[in-house]
Amino acid sequence: MNGSQLITICIPTIRPQNIPALIDAIKTNAGIGEEYYKIEWLEDVDREGCPKTLKKMVDQSDSEMICFLGDDTMPEPDFLRHALNAMATLPEGIGVVGLNSQASKHAAHFLAHRRMLSYLGGEFFSTEYLHCFGDNELTEVAEEMGRFVFAEKAVIKHIHPAFKNTESDPDYDRVYSKEYYEHDIKTYYRRKRTRYGFKLGIGFPIIDKDVSLDFMVSFLAMDKPDYTLLVPKFAIGAFAKDIAAIRNNLVEQAQNEGCSHLLMLDTDQVYRDANMINKMISHKVPVVGAPVHRRYPPFDAILLRGEIGQYKFIPDDEVYGGGLIDIDATGTGCIMIDMAIFDQLEKPYFEITAKGDKVVGEDIGFCSKLRAKGIPIRADTSIEIGHMTLFEVNRQTYELYCAMKGFRKAT
Repeated sequence: MNGSQLITICIPTIRPQNIPALIDAIKTNAGIGEEYYKIEWLEDVDREGCPKTLKKMVDQSDSEMICFLGDDTMPEPDFLRHALNAMATLPEGIGVVGLNSQASKHAAHFLAHRRMLSYLGGEFFSTEYLHCFGDNELTEVAEEMGRFVFAEKAVIKHIHPAFKNTESDPDYDRVYSKEYYEHDIKTYYRRKRTRYGFKLGIGFPIIDKDVSLDFMVSFLAMDKPDYTLLVPKFAIGAFAKDIAAIRNNLVEQAQNEGCSHLLMLDTDQVYRDANMINKMISHKVPVVGAPVHRRYPPFDAILLRGEIGQYKFIPDDEVYGGGLIDIDATGTGCIMIDMAIFDQLEKPYFEITAKGDKVVGEDIGFCSKLRAKGIPIRADTSIEIGHMTLFEVNRQTYELYCAMKGFRKAT
């Protein structure tokens, strides 16, 4: 260590009464000489949020490294020495060190080299966040660069209601409110999508252990860009109560993976168009489906216009016209969704509900939520999909049924 390795320990605070004890603990437990670091604290009087206050402090500092500590922390012996030792293990000694301050191993509190700012848009915690998830993003970006390490020995006691038997207060209640949380998690997902660019997630909403060989062969035969495969995941011992829970789980996985698009493919279908995925991507629309026929009479394609309780069939010349058409509802057995739309929706995205004495499926209900937000839904009618039952239901099955019955039943 030499004099150029000066560290500024930044403490944004909304609890200035905690600062004297914290400063004493830093000086007692740093494990390095006081000539190598300085302590700065700044009260967030206007409650702008930790990210904005930290940025002000970093912008005013000329130190080579920044250490961030919350005002509800208490460092333990040699924390800063251990953090510096961890920093030295990174390439050229430049990166982000997560301090051991809570259960998860990320940069909730950190030591970071100033040169990392050029890769982080000039902010360790993006000021787009009100409070949460800036540390998640910081950790992920540093990990993607190969410049993150968790310092197990750099222990920081986090005196927080979530980790300690302490009472909350109005500031904790505010920054962990539903309003703040929803803002920050949507910001986190949006920024991750922006960082990754186009990233396709393909989700199989599997409801049992059996997957048809015909489905799998047709899936493997498709032309596909690079993609992330998603299957339902639940806690050990837990089971999905319905298909809606499975679809919500796939959406959550796609959000956490930073997917820009999610394609849900039901596993009881046969996909006849090998270029289907590329077609759906090329349309560049928020939501695009394809004709999928019901497995039971009247075997019609689930492409509808209207609203719940008043849906009407789309004419056959459109359903089989081969073009991209506007619809109001469709099944979600084959649907590609731009993940940005979930920023406009409330959870649960998919749910089985009732309207009067009729059950509304998770697919039609989802489409209704989209239309209520003004989000258009389209269908590529050039795509051919078979829906499997004891036999394949397709256009020919449907037309045979219509010819036999001599009429079409409205939905």
